Amino acid sequence: MNASKAESNRSIKSTRSVRSVKSIKSLRNLSSSELEKQDPVFEKCLPLACEKYRCPFSITVKKDYQTDDFYKQLKTPEAPVRYKRITVTAPYPPAPVSKVDVKKEDDKTTTTAASPSEVTVAEDDDNINMTVYYDNTNNLSEIYVARLRTRFPRALMQIIGYLAPSFERLTKITIQSCRIDSYIIYELAKTVNMSSITDICLDGSPVSAGNYFILLDHPQTRIKYLSLCRCNINDEVCIRIATRLHHMCPAERTLLLLNLSSNQITDEGAKCLGLALRTNRRLRYLNLADNRIGDDGASFIFNSLIEFRLTYDETMGKRRRRLEYLKAKNLCIMKFMNESIVKSSDELSQYSRKEKAKRKSKGSIKKENVKKDKMMGEPTTMTKAELIANDILGPFVDPFCPLDTKAKDGFSYCLGNMVLCYLNLSYNRLAYLSIKKLLDVLQYQKYVKRISQTGLVKVVIEGNDIPVSCVEYQKINDLTRLAKSMHHFSGRMSRASNVGLKPKVRTTRISQLPQLANSGRN
Repeated sequence: MNASKAESNRSIKSTRSVRSVKSIKSLRNLSSSELEKQDPVFEKCLPLACEKYRCPFSITVKKDYQTDDFYKQLKTPEAPVRYKRITVTAPYPPAPVSKVDVKKEDDKTTTTAASPSEVTVAEDDDNINMTVYYDNTNNLSEIYVARLRTRFPRALMQIIGYLAPSFERLTKITIQSCRIDSYIIYELAKTVNMSSITDICLDGSPVSAGNYFILLDHPQTRIKYLSLCRCNINDEVCIRIATRLHHMCPAERTLLLLNLSSNQITDEGAKCLGLALRTNRRLRYLNLADNRIGDDGASFIFNSLIEFRLTYDETMGKRRRRLEYLKAKNLCIMKFMNESIVKSSDELSQYSRKEKAKRKSKGSIKKENVKKDKMMGEPTTMTKAELIANDILGPFVDPFCPLDTKAKDGFSYCLGNMVLCYLNLSYNRLAYLSIKKLLDVLQYQKYVKRISQTGLVKVVIEGNDIPVSCVEYQKINDLTRLAKSMHHFSGRMSRASNVGLKPKVRTTRISQLPQLANSGRN
């Protein structure tokens, strides 16, 4: 009896009247005894909250486990093939809903049970199928919703926003091929700011208002991976996103991956992205495949990767940031000096009161003067103050720091962006001119970049109006192969090796970055 009741809570169809959206906000202030009795698992709490607030939709939550490719590779020997393709995303859950509870120990996949009422509800257009993915330690890591027949409910996004902060390991939310609006983006932005979510995938979920940029506006944003593939993004929306990637913007400090493939971006949008790359020193992955970018737009991006002359605004901005840093450092030093002087004065006055009753000889006066000099020693105090200020503020970090700039002919020049390592410009409108420009970029970065810098490691340019074979291709492949051998990436960054052409040696490559790849879930 209890088991059937628990199963029926996972798929609920409400026929009662719809409450106002504002009533969802009261979920934080009300204490529900039903919620406290339930286990702290997302797939149980979500349907229960939807039932309590009479949401006008039915929901089916399926639990699944992410595959761990690292341990899988340790168990199986490497096959003798020319290429080894690594899949880093969890497989797409099966479409049909099982009628019984099934738990397989070999793949650790659990399918949510469905009662007879669920089978009929699953065919309803209002039903929402959601998959929640758990890691190997049984912690919720991803919420996945795809291909809804109806519009994504705002009330559901608000309930997810209430539950998400309780799951510290929840790092990704995917809303793929769904009909969403600007209100969903607004609620998603609030959810991200209150939780530990760092990866957002909205592939195939266009918004007519195009307000994706509000995801990057929060001062304490944590977004590292943002995928907006097939979202009908035009130049206007691209410009708004690019302006959030400049130096000193909140998103510039965290965003590592930006996927804008299969949109409507032209040279104007690529120009703004190129301007953002002049000062952005955090973005590693930029995917602009299947857009409308020509040689002019690609030239703006390539020019930010090589030596360029600073504009007047960039020069003044660099000086202003340097001055602000020195002011803050000086305030820290003065604060420590004042505290040290007050402390020394207190110790000196206390020592004087103790020795006031005693008769002072010449020798004792000399000792007292020596002690005063030690206590009021300015060089020692100043050195300590500078060390403390450096520990508090850290070194001066700026895209145009003295190490990355040089003076030439009376002007300041930046050595270029050496942080971006993956660039995808495939299936655009590039011509032979872009190939020559790309070769110049790779040759320049080879001799200028430092050991700690990566530079471009992989560039994809296939599908453009370019020659099938030319001398530049071979040189580009040699340069990227050399860059790969010098820099070994680990973690979530890819080990890239080529430029969309098959190399002659055996390598390991990843076609798309982890956790935002769409292969396997489409």
